[in-house]
Amino acid sequence: MILPLAIVLSLIQITHQQQTALVRCLHDVTVTYFSQERPWLILSRHKDNSPRKSTLLGKVEDDTDLEILLSELLEDLNLRSTVLVTTNNECHEETNEYTPKLSVLHGGYIIFYDPQEDFESEIIELKCRPGWNPRANFVVVLLENMNINKNVIKDIFAHFWSHNVIQVIVLTHRIPASNHENGANTYINRDINVINFGSPISQMDKTVYGIEENVMFELYSWFPYYPLGRCGENPEAILLDVWIDNGINSYFLKKTSLFPNKIPKYFNGCALRITTFVFEPSVMSEKHYPNDTLVYGGGMDIKFLDMLQGVTKFTLKFKPVDYLGQFSLILPNGTWTGVLREIAYRTSDISLGGIYYRCHLDRRLECTTRYYSDEIVWYVPCAKSIPRWRSLTRVFKTSLWLGFIVGYIFLAILIFYSVKYSNKMAKQGHVFYTYTNLGKCFVNLWAVILGISATEDIPHKTTIRIIFILWVMYCFAVNTVYQTFLTSFMVDPGLQHQLSSVEELLESNMEFGMVQSFAALMPDLREKRFNRKQTCNDIDKCLERMALKGDFAVIHSRKYTDYAGYTRYVDSTGKLLFCEVKPNFARQYMTFFVQNGNFILERFNMAIHKTIEGGLSDRWWKDLIYTSTLKAARNFTTPPGDYIALSMEHMQSAFYILILGIIVSVICFIVEIFTQKT
Repeated sequence: MILPLAIVLSLIQITHQQQTALVRCLHDVTVTYFSQERPWLILSRHKDNSPRKSTLLGKVEDDTDLEILLSELLEDLNLRSTVLVTTNNECHEETNEYTPKLSVLHGGYIIFYDPQEDFESEIIELKCRPGWNPRANFVVVLLENMNINKNVIKDIFAHFWSHNVIQVIVLTHRIPASNHENGANTYINRDINVINFGSPISQMDKTVYGIEENVMFELYSWFPYYPLGRCGENPEAILLDVWIDNGINSYFLKKTSLFPNKIPKYFNGCALRITTFVFEPSVMSEKHYPNDTLVYGGGMDIKFLDMLQGVTKFTLKFKPVDYLGQFSLILPNGTWTGVLREIAYRTSDISLGGIYYRCHLDRRLECTTRYYSDEIVWYVPCAKSIPRWRSLTRVFKTSLWLGFIVGYIFLAILIFYSVKYSNKMAKQGHVFYTYTNLGKCFVNLWAVILGISATEDIPHKTTIRIIFILWVMYCFAVNTVYQTFLTSFMVDPGLQHQLSSVEELLESNMEFGMVQSFAALMPDLREKRFNRKQTCNDIDKCLERMALKGDFAVIHSRKYTDYAGYTRYVDSTGKLLFCEVKPNFARQYMTFFVQNGNFILERFNMAIHKTIEGGLSDRWWKDLIYTSTLKAARNFTTPPGDYIALSMEHMQSAFYILILGIIVSVICFIVEIFTQKT
């Protein structure tokens, strides 16, 4: 679809014939090149610089040449039922420049411009209006000014180029031959044709030019990348076509397209300014070479950038970030920090570094198609292993241990009183002296628990022996189960409670942090319950504290955190030292940032689409993670497999019990020495 048209008019004195011819010319241009789907913005200013009221498809009552022309133009356009908006120039950059973009851009601008005014200020006033569309087609009309020459037209092109406006047409009365520059102007169309716009005119053209009654307008344009190596500097005015109006017939002489494609397929080494910083895995380590040449050593963003360079033949010129850090924040006064400041102030063509979409915050920014979707995830320390000394008690639940102890005490007392009662009822010579002491009963039953034989004979009383054999059978079953599971718990003691939700994290009173830009991008993080958050100026230090100390939590990008984890924060088996909390907190999209209106956006989007559809981006990511995991594998000390050799660490609980037994024995020995009767 042909882009919309913005018309800038400069009028000093104009006759009725010229006025009618100009309206016809503009009518022909709008019919051919204006979009009918978007509103047009008409701006005008009196010669005394006083503004006039806005008009919507109406007539202006001021009796001046300028207003008469505007009135006739509005009436002519109104007959075509075109959606048209008119307004005066009352825009101020400091109040409107930083407002968010509107969803509907202007489809065209008709601006009456006084040549005595600063042309740059006129463009700035256009830019700061909501709906500014730098990809529109612009026609600058210069009339009745004998001082107009190609240098003036070149300056107009240069002003527009500084604001990423390429489709510009200058419409003027025929420039006298004395004001033309020498030499033919040519443009080589990258598709098929060779067009000689500045070539000598035919005999018929000379005849037309020689008729004074004809009203003629010359239309000039420029091509920023022709000839090869120009790269947008020093624009050259090229004659596209001539409008002829004799009062009866009006037409374009050469019928040439006024807005041909001006962007070549290849740029033959023209510089593309890139602002970025090291942020793995998007941008890897930077390298400095002689002549202040800066190069980055790979990464996901750099791979996409190399893809763009391959299809456009640009020369990449990297520049570091030198304003208030790297990640971009928008300040209360509307200015940016970090890499996006370079875009907002047009000192860089592309900014990148794994940055999330933010183009809705500022009309000066434009974003490419997302090349990655990323999740914002809460990361917490993984649950620590349960101390191995607790393996002795973890085999059974507390209720079972209590039942076992109660049964042990109850049976010891029962056997003691059973033997005592049996001895009272027994005849002389049938008295049993074993288990007549309560302490001996506890010791003998404890020996059964440990799987060793009792030290004394069991009374021959049937009831007592039944009780004893039941205890032996019970202890045998308990010992079998206990010894089986004890080995498993010694090898793998298990984990303590794992934080599994944000609510549990907040209730645990554990400190947590995030990068400063997250609070601005995600309003949910500004809720009261997150008041304890800390700002991670260096995210790597926060990740290190979380992974190694285990007393800190982080909310951060999944891609960056996973890459950092597999590279630096894994244990001897290759397992990450931190865990994520489900579900994901939010989803963000990674994009590249360009200046508003930058023509490279379309090329970049095309390269990104082809890369994603071809599966190259997923392949690059998998290769990157695989390579980082291999590097981290150098530190692995545990061989693969299920076999684990027992060590002193696994027998920790057994040695604790041994030490405890020795201490108790020593204490008992000392007590016996001091309490022994002489």
